[in-house]
Amino acid sequence: MMKLIYSASKIFILFVCCFTLFGCNTSSSGGSVNPEFKREARMTVVRSTAVSYATKYALYWESVSINNHLDQTGRQLDTTFNFRGLLLKNDVLPPILRQSSGNITMEGPRNIRTSDRMLEIIEPARFSSAIPTWRNYLRMDFKKPDLPDSRMLPQSTDERKVWDEGLIEGWNIGRWQARSIFAANVGLMQRDMLGMVLYHKLLSQGMISPTYSATANLGVTGNGKTMHLNDRIVKITSESMLTPERVESWKPAILPS
Repeated sequence: MMKLIYSASKIFILFVCCFTLFGCNTSSSGGSVNPEFKREARMTVVRSTAVSYATKYALYWESVSINNHLDQTGRQLDTTFNFRGLLLKNDVLPPILRQSSGNITMEGPRNIRTSDRMLEIIEPARFSSAIPTWRNYLRMDFKKPDLPDSRMLPQSTDERKVWDEGLIEGWNIGRWQARSIFAANVGLMQRDMLGMVLYHKLLSQGMISPTYSATANLGVTGNGKTMHLNDRIVKITSESMLTPERVESWKPAILPS
């Protein structure tokens, strides 16, 4: 229902924009345009333009502010979120795991299934063209928006009033969007790092199998136009798997003293 309403509103705004920009020629049929309708349509366009422009500008402005703050704390972030120390052999990124506790699943009206802890591999081990850093997750790249078309700008006192109202609304929306995106990015980075740390912990306990990779040395390869020296292929040969069937061989977690 919401999608239907949203689509209808987009169609209405598009119609209003076309009407305002190009007018409505009714002379051939003898019809006339209600001046009040035309005025309201124009006000709608001006306000929606202001909201859209201010939203984009606030998103850009807030992202610049966030990036500046990140740059000021860059060294601390480099130390705290150091993915390099979590890499496996051949610079393989480890699997990302997730755990939860107190799980309850309704399997029917007469029984439920509970567990104290659940472990799950949410992303397998993989290669990456570059070792991830906090910058890949947190830095924001929103461009400064262009000014709206001059025909969309306010032309009267009444239009200026709705324009200013739209700017305030759009500014608040844009700042909220930027902060929401940043918070989601922080959550994703924490999820990935903690998930990789969890892999190493479970590996030391024997609760997950290792990820294996191998290198094939091809030597010198090429043809008459290109040549590769010490050419190598690195491949993940075995994915990590949780080992519920080997519970007897699990080791206790080693907690810091």
